[in-house]
Amino acid sequence: MEAILRAFLGKKYDIMKVLAENAGENGICLLTIAQVCELAKASKPTVIACFKELESKGVLKRLSNGCYEIVKYKS
Repeated sequence: MEAILRAFLGKKYDIMKVLAENAGENGICLLTIAQVCELAKASKPTVIACFKELESKGVLKRLSNGCYEIVKYKS
């Protein structure tokens, strides 16, 4: 399944995986954009574009620099 998601989403998958793996139980992720770039092996413009897309879709909320909340969806 991971291979399918990576093939479909590309670097976005790696970035989302880094956020999810580094978030606490409350959904708070304390990583700077530079740290996400390093961990996901992605460029800064790619990470910023992914963050903007996740924020526009209501999946990610920026609380402050280096502090993001992954919004949990209820199905």
